[in-house]
Amino acid sequence: MEIKTNHHYYPLLYFYELPEKIQKEMKENHLNEEYIEGTRFLKYKGTFYALHDFINSSLSKWDGILHINPYKAILIKLSNCGEAVKVATLYC
Repeated sequence: MEIKTNHHYYPLLYFYELPEKIQKEMKENHLNEEYIEGTRFLKYKGTFYALHDFINSSLSKWDGILHINPYKAILIKLSNCGEAVKVATLYC
């Protein structure tokens, strides 16, 4: 198992801060528009991720994990102010 990070914090975005194209796609793919508009997002390596898609991580020092495939996951660590996340890629 290998974890790679640049130790930078990425800002958490509100739905209205996302590009219009991304907002439109999300509205088309989600049934509850109010739910997605209340969600925070992060942009990592060109992809937008909803914070609610991450589950609690059992890995020390990381708050959440999102499995991309059986061999790769994204880890997040919330900043002290809660407005940004440190992001890493986990390779299994």
